[in-house]
Amino acid sequence: MQATRIHQTYQPLPQAEFASLGQGNVAYVRLVDGEEDERWGIFSADGTRLAALGSRDIAIAAIVQNDMTPLLVH
Repeated sequence: MQATRIHQTYQPLPQAEFASLGQGNVAYVRLVDGEEDERWGIFSADGTRLAALGSRDIAIAAIVQNDMTPLLVH
């Protein structure tokens, strides 16, 4: 039995399309600078800051509550 090879040519995504991947489906959580205390920022797929909350667990819960998948950024 001989394997069949399929050759495909891939075109790079335009920058705007690449930036919008995951928009509305995922949100990123990372530690951000707070004035006096630790804050956890929630960011959309394109990097727009959506919120800053007092704990990582609360930030993740807020993302899940809004039917999105949380991703952590280190």
